[in-house]
Amino acid sequence: GSYLRVTYDSTFFFIVIVLLLNIIFGIIIDTFGELRALNKAIEYDIKNKCFICGIDRYTFDRQGEGFEVHIKKDHNLWHYLY
Repeated sequence: GSYLRVTYDSTFFFIVIVLLLNIIFGIIIDTFGELRALNKAIEYDIKNKCFICGIDRYTFDRQGEGFEVHIKKDHNLWHYLY
């Protein structure tokens, strides 16, 4: 009688703990994945869009003097701080 009860309680305890921990770990891993994707998108925007006018690198490289010249000369971020 008591061995059956101990086995049942132990099995229930381990199953519930394993399920709850997997759910919690899944949420944590998913959250870090979202943060990584958000950081990649921000990094991409920093490297490929002008902070001041929002025009992308491709447009400047095709039609103007180039993206690097634009962000260093025309819209230098430090010129807007002083």
